[in-house]
Amino acid sequence: MVEPVINQRLTITNYPEWSVSMRKNLEAQGYWEAVEPTSIPRNSDNWRAKNNIALVTIRSFCHPLILSKIYNISSAKIVWDTLAKMYELQLLGIYRIDPPHNVIMGLNLGTFEIDHLKYGRMYAAVYKGDWIGLKAEIDSHPEALNAKVALSGQLLIHIAAGAGKGEITQELAKLMEKSDLEIQDSWGCTALTYAAYNGMTKTCEFLISLNNNLVCIPTIHGALPVVAACSGAHRETTSYLYSLTPFDLFNPENGYNGATLLCNCIISGILDVGLDLLRRCPALTLALDSRTYIPFSILATAASRFHSCSRLVFWKRWIYSYLAPRPSQATRHDKSCYMIFSIKFSGNGIIWRILKLLGLEQIYEMKLTHAYALEILRCMCSHISTKDFQDLPIGVVENALTEAVKNGIAEFVVELIKACPQRMYYTDMFGRNVIMAAISYRQEKIYSLTYGLELENTGWTTQFDFFQNNMLHLAGTLAPESQLASISGAALQMQRELQWFKEVESLVSPYHKDLINMEGEKPQKIFENNHKQLMADGEKWMKETATSSTVVVALIITVMFAAIFTVPSGSPLARDKTISSYQKPYLVFIISDSISLFASSSSVLMFLGILTSRYSQEDFLVSLPTKLIIGLSTLFFSIASMMVSFCATLVIVLDEQWHIVIPIVLLASVAVTLFIWLQFPLLVEIFKYTYGPGIFDKKMKQWY
Repeated sequence: MVEPVINQRLTITNYPEWSVSMRKNLEAQGYWEAVEPTSIPRNSDNWRAKNNIALVTIRSFCHPLILSKIYNISSAKIVWDTLAKMYELQLLGIYRIDPPHNVIMGLNLGTFEIDHLKYGRMYAAVYKGDWIGLKAEIDSHPEALNAKVALSGQLLIHIAAGAGKGEITQELAKLMEKSDLEIQDSWGCTALTYAAYNGMTKTCEFLISLNNNLVCIPTIHGALPVVAACSGAHRETTSYLYSLTPFDLFNPENGYNGATLLCNCIISGILDVGLDLLRRCPALTLALDSRTYIPFSILATAASRFHSCSRLVFWKRWIYSYLAPRPSQATRHDKSCYMIFSIKFSGNGIIWRILKLLGLEQIYEMKLTHAYALEILRCMCSHISTKDFQDLPIGVVENALTEAVKNGIAEFVVELIKACPQRMYYTDMFGRNVIMAAISYRQEKIYSLTYGLELENTGWTTQFDFFQNNMLHLAGTLAPESQLASISGAALQMQRELQWFKEVESLVSPYHKDLINMEGEKPQKIFENNHKQLMADGEKWMKETATSSTVVVALIITVMFAAIFTVPSGSPLARDKTISSYQKPYLVFIISDSISLFASSSSVLMFLGILTSRYSQEDFLVSLPTKLIIGLSTLFFSIASMMVSFCATLVIVLDEQWHIVIPIVLLASVAVTLFIWLQFPLLVEIFKYTYGPGIFDKKMKQWY
């Protein structure tokens, strides 16, 4: 049987003929099963091999400008369906093919031809990891070793490295000449570039041992292999390639690689490499990378790299405070220093193992990241402080400061003002200083910096923005949705907004409290107008919480009241035992039942108080949260007392048969425990927001 031959590429006019001949071709080769559903399980090795070959075949017979629209699709079926849909919607016609170009995504593909029938089997063997089969094909076709087997000009070694097949990549490299390893595909990538991007450190080591020039070969966009490794967030590979790459290539005057690597290090969290790079070349602070990003601006968006933006539970905060990593002495890729912990308290092996189980390594890694980020920030600020204002890129430092305030990175504000005191008087595009912006974005860590300053020397509290808003006007606006979303319930959100307004009100002078802005509104009026809906939602949330809790409390009252009369009649006491025989469990039952009844009665009264409250603005600050705290606390107390009463009842009724009592008690405790587990965090949160130390750090030490 003669295999069908496709002698035309897909263009804007020939889809019907092209699709028929392409289908016959794939059916003849046995690869149509990758396009149409069959009995072959998806994601099996057989299916992957057929899918890859079918994909290469379809791509090979598409015009480059059409191919550019489907090139990132990795499923032959999806490509087939996409082309059919594009033809149906007459979308193929929007890609002009006259005059013809052999360009994909702006890259010159050359004029080479691909024998997909010959190389298809090799392509499949690479993806299957079948080195024996691939070696047999290469022995039969030695020219295939350096042949371009893909439309993008890739060799077999490029495909193997790109597919993450390290062993096959190394075996292919052994068969190639040293100079052949420097061959680049249409994107300018060598095998080392692909291996670096996939984090194949061992393969990178092997390739470099054969040809150490590979670390200096950039892609068509100028990216070195170390940049590719960092963009893939591969710490070990990045550190290895960074140590071998000539440092001159990172200087700003030699291209974008230094700035791109520094930006990628910040984004990927490979900060040890970033810090070393910055210390050796501080000019990278304000250099443009290949995407026109600037490292200083990127750092201002990396909130997760700083301690002020971390969210840890209390016991993790305690562990965090006792760890003291030294980023200047220990780097992550230094195995001897990787786990050196300097702990302020003495301990033995048991304590160490317990702390490790509690996630000490993760917390240490977090603190080390914070330490590296702070060092990077200080290096950048130090470099900026040496520049005259006119030598700085227009708006870069100012925009970075605005972004840092928006993200709540207090360290960024502190270090920049320390290094460049004139930045204290910076205003954003709305004419707002640092603290005014912090109020707008509801960033309490930034606002708390006011407690470490002599405010009368800053002029922050008396400034107005371009709309004649002072600090209190801004506190009256509604918080960003992202800030409100972190608080449970509309009532607590309203409480937080009131806390902000009251705090700012205590800071500004009485004169500013009644000033009007350009729209003729006072701060209090702005607050009321912007929080009407939140108040309504808070009232609804409070009433729903009180109503659902009242149902539970009413049920407890009913059960506990009836139990005091029911249990004695059904117990051995009423039949043939004396009271003295069960004096202790019966006494426990009476006391716990009474406590549960009284606590639940108090709880229902509190919830009724919530339901009948007037829900004024001020009530959300203390009154309503206090009632909810008392109601939930007494509810939990009544549930605990009810469980004690239940246990005592079982002891009495079952005549102290512990092998029956204990399992029943454990099973009965599950439902109650779940209820408390779900509701108790809410109680803790309300108590913390109402009577805790507050969200503002009023004990902040003077920092400037």
